[in-house]
Amino acid sequence: MGVSNSCGGATPVSQNLLWLLWGKSNRESGEIHPLVRHLLEAAAVCRMLLERRPCLRRQFAKLLGVAEDQVLEWVPFLCAQHDLGKAGPFQFCPHGPWGKCEQVPPAWQSFFPRSNAGHPSHGSYTTRYLQVLLPELLKKGVIGALDPSVVKRLASALGGHHGAFVCNSMISSLEKEIRADAGSSYPWLGVARRLLEIPLLWLSPSEPLDPVKGNAWPVLLAGVVSLSDWIASNEAFFPYRSLPDSPDLPNDLWETTLKHAGLILDEAGFREVVSPAPATFSELFAFDPRPLQHRMDELLPMERMVDLPRFLILEAPMGEGKTEAALFALDRWQISLGRNGVYVAMPTTATSNQMYCRVERFQENRRPGGRENLHLLHGQALLSDDYDRLKARSVAPDEGETPSVQADEWFCAPKRGLLASGAVGTVDQALLGVLQTRYQYLRLFGLAGKTVIFDEVHGYDAYMLTEYENLLRWLAALNCTVVVLSATLPAATRRRMVQAFSEGMEAPVSLDVLDGVSYPRVTTLRDSGDLSCDTFPSARSFSCRIRWEHDRRSVAQSLAEEMKEEGGAVAWICNTVRSAQETYDLLKEVFRDSKIDVMLFHARYQAGERRRREKAVLERFGPGRKGGDGVVLVATQVVEQSLDLDFDHMITELAPVDLILQRLGREHRHGGCARPKAFVEPWLRILVPEGLPDDFGASGKVYLPFVLLRTWLVLKDRASLALPGQMDDLMEAVYGEAGDFPEEYRSLLARWQEEHSKGEDGSRFKAASILIPDPGGRDVTQAFSQGVQEDEGVCPRARTRLSKEDRIPVVLLHRKGEVSYQDRSGTAPVSEIPPRDPEERRRWEKRMVELSVDLPTWFLRDVDRIPEPRWKGCALLRHHGLLLLEDGKVVLGEGRCLEVDEEKGVIRHFGSEKGGASRGRDV
Repeated sequence: MGVSNSCGGATPVSQNLLWLLWGKSNRESGEIHPLVRHLLEAAAVCRMLLERRPCLRRQFAKLLGVAEDQVLEWVPFLCAQHDLGKAGPFQFCPHGPWGKCEQVPPAWQSFFPRSNAGHPSHGSYTTRYLQVLLPELLKKGVIGALDPSVVKRLASALGGHHGAFVCNSMISSLEKEIRADAGSSYPWLGVARRLLEIPLLWLSPSEPLDPVKGNAWPVLLAGVVSLSDWIASNEAFFPYRSLPDSPDLPNDLWETTLKHAGLILDEAGFREVVSPAPATFSELFAFDPRPLQHRMDELLPMERMVDLPRFLILEAPMGEGKTEAALFALDRWQISLGRNGVYVAMPTTATSNQMYCRVERFQENRRPGGRENLHLLHGQALLSDDYDRLKARSVAPDEGETPSVQADEWFCAPKRGLLASGAVGTVDQALLGVLQTRYQYLRLFGLAGKTVIFDEVHGYDAYMLTEYENLLRWLAALNCTVVVLSATLPAATRRRMVQAFSEGMEAPVSLDVLDGVSYPRVTTLRDSGDLSCDTFPSARSFSCRIRWEHDRRSVAQSLAEEMKEEGGAVAWICNTVRSAQETYDLLKEVFRDSKIDVMLFHARYQAGERRRREKAVLERFGPGRKGGDGVVLVATQVVEQSLDLDFDHMITELAPVDLILQRLGREHRHGGCARPKAFVEPWLRILVPEGLPDDFGASGKVYLPFVLLRTWLVLKDRASLALPGQMDDLMEAVYGEAGDFPEEYRSLLARWQEEHSKGEDGSRFKAASILIPDPGGRDVTQAFSQGVQEDEGVCPRARTRLSKEDRIPVVLLHRKGEVSYQDRSGTAPVSEIPPRDPEERRRWEKRMVELSVDLPTWFLRDVDRIPEPRWKGCALLRHHGLLLLEDGKVVLGEGRCLEVDEEKGVIRHFGSEKGGASRGRDV
C-alpha cells in the first residue's frame, strides 16, 4: 500500500501527475528526475548532515530557538522547499524535456504557455510561494508557530540557494499574480501547495520557531540548503529515477532516501567528525612545551571547561612556536566543543603551501587512519605536489592502508573547499565570505563552528582590516573559535580585533585591560565575554647589531670577502622584483670566480617555475639545515612571513619596522646550526638611499613613505636591536600617535601623515561599500540583490585586497614558425587549442597554468583577446590571457617589452619618454 498525502487541500490535478514535474533533466537523453524525488533527496542530505555535525545542530538550535531534535525536523523540512518554485514556468524552459518535445501532459497544457522567457528565476517563485503558503500551514496547525517577519526571511533565504538571496525587488512582479486567493487564475499555486505538504508525511516541525535577532540564522540556513541541493543535484550521487505510475508515493521512499544520503555523504567526504582522546603538548609534538605553549595549556586544560576561551591573540617573537600553540588550541577545542573542523588562513600562497604540510603532519600524528580531509585553497593550489598526493589518496589509497589525511575530490571544485572539515589557504578565501559575492553565505557556512587560525595579520592594510573586522564579527556569531598569530601587532589593531569579535558575540567588553601588558602576551576573550591579557616569558632572547649601508656594490664586495673562507647562508631581501633582479645580476658578477651559489626567488616567475624555486628555498634554508652552506638568496617579500627559514646573515632594503623585524626573524632562527666566523653573532645590514630622497625611490611606491621615514628616524641612531624587549617600543614609536622627531622632518611627516590618513579613510570606504551587513546589522537577505561575480571577468569589483593595479594571469608561450613551445629552446611543443579528451584536457590546462604569470592590466592595455576566447570553456583558464614570445620576448606598444629569462624570471621593459633605449622598472 502506498503512502498518500493526507494534509488536505484541493489540487486541480491528480496526485500522480505531480510525479511528472521534473527537478533535473539530462539534455542529451531527455531523461528527467522527478521534482518530488529531488526535494526529498535534498532534505535527506540535510538531515543526515545535521546528524553527523552535532556542533552545527547545536548552533541551529540556539539560533532558531528550538530543541536539537526539532532542528532535525525543521531544517530538513525547509530544505525540502528550496525548489518549490520549479512548479511553474520553469517546467517549460528551453533546456527542459517539455521545452523540446511536443508531447506535454494534457493536464499541464492549460497552466502556462510553453515558454518561461522573461519570467523571474525559479528561486523567486520559491520565495513567493512560501510567503503565501507557509501562513496557510500555520492556520492548519501542522507546523509550529512562525512570526510573519520570520516567514519573509525564511522565504528569501530558501529562494536564494543559487548564490544570492531573493530580495523584495526580485519578486515584486509576482506579488499581484501569486496570491492566496488566486484560484484558477494561477493554478500552479495549488500544485506548489501539494508539494509543500509532501515532506510532512515524514517530518514533524511542530515546535514554534523563535529565531534570535540578527543575520546569523538566515546565512546558516541558506548555506546548508545550498550544500544539500548541490549534493542532491549531482547525477553521480543521485541518478535519474522515475516514480511509480501510481497516485501514492512508495512506503519506504523516505527511509531509503535517508540511507542513500548517508552513503553519499560518506563518499563525498562528509564523514562523522570524531574527537580524539585528550593528549598533552609533548604527546602531540614530541618536544617539551615552551612558555607560550605552557600558557595555552593553562588556558585550555585537558578537563572540560564551562567558560572556554573563544578568541585568542598570541603575540610572540618569531620562532616561539606560535603555530604549535595554535594547533594545540585547535586540538583542545575539538575535544571540549566538538568543532566542525579547521581553516588556517595565511597571508600568501607560499606560506599556505608550507603550512599545509605542517597541518598534514599534525593530523597524521593525531588521527591515524581517521580519513581526515585537508584541502589547499588558493589560486595556485592545483600546482602543489603535496595537494596532488592527498587527492590521489582519496581515489586510490595504498593497499591495506586507511589514509589518515586525504583530499576528497568533491571539495576540489570552486567554492567547495571551505566546506571540507580541514583546509589551509590564503585569508582571501575567508574574506570572500563577507563580501557581496555569489555564495558568500556558503563560505560562511563552511567556516561555521570551526576553529579558524589567522597568521601574520599585522600585514593587513586599512582596506583588508575593514574586511577582516567584519569577518571576525561573523565568525563570532557563527560559533567559531579563533586564534590570531602575530609577532608585530600594533596596539590599535589588537584593540579593533577584540572589539569586532566581542560585537559578534554580543558581549560588550572594556578594552582597558589590554593596556600596559608587556610583550610577549596572550589576549583571551571567553564565551562569557570575560576579557583578559597577560604576558609570559619569552623562550628566546635575540640581540642583533645594525649597520646602515648606501651602496649595493660595496655591500656585495664586502660580502664576498666575508664568505670567502667559510661561506654561510645569506639572505638579501629587496622591496621590488626589479631591485631583486638587478641585485642578482650584481652578485653573479661579484661571485663569478667563487664557489658561492646565488639564488633568486620572487613572485614574478611563471607559476610552475615559482613553485620549483619555492621548494628549493625551503629545502635549502628550512628546518634541519646544519650549516656549512655557501649561498646567497636574493628574494623579495615572499620570504618574510610565516616561512620557516634560517639564515646566518641578512641584508635588507629599508622597509616598515614590523617587516624589518619579520625579516630579522629568519636570521639565526634555529639552534644547532654551525655559523661561520663572520656571522657567528647575528647582525643586520639595512640599505637606504643616499640622502633619503623624499619618495624613497621604488620602495616608496611599495610602502608608505610616511612609515618608511618614521622607521628610519626610530632606528637610525640604534647600534643594535634587542628582542623581544624592544618590540613594543619600536612598534609604537613608528605606528603610535605620539612621536618626538627632529624639527627638520616634522613638516614632511605632517604632510605625509595627512595624505596617509586620507588614503586610509578612502580604503575603508571602498571596503565598506562591498561588505555584507554585520551579523547584527540590517537584514542580509535584503541588503543586495544580485551579488557580485567574484570569480568572473578579469577584474571583479569585490576584491579582498586593494591594489593600485588590476592584474590578470597570462600564459607565456614561445613561438617558432607556426609552432608554439613551452620553452625558449623549442624542445617542448604545446597546442594552443584545448584537447577534446577530458583527462588530456585537464593535464593540458594544468601545464598551461604552470606557464602563466600575473601581469598588470595597464601593461597589457593594447593587447587584444584577453582573456583568450578559445579558452572560454576551460575551467582553469577561462580568465587567462595568452602572449606569444619570439626569441624570449614580445614587444608591445609604446616601447613596452616583456622578456622571459631562465634565471631572473619575467622582466618588464619600458621605452624612454623619447623612445630611446629601454629601461626597466617595477613599482
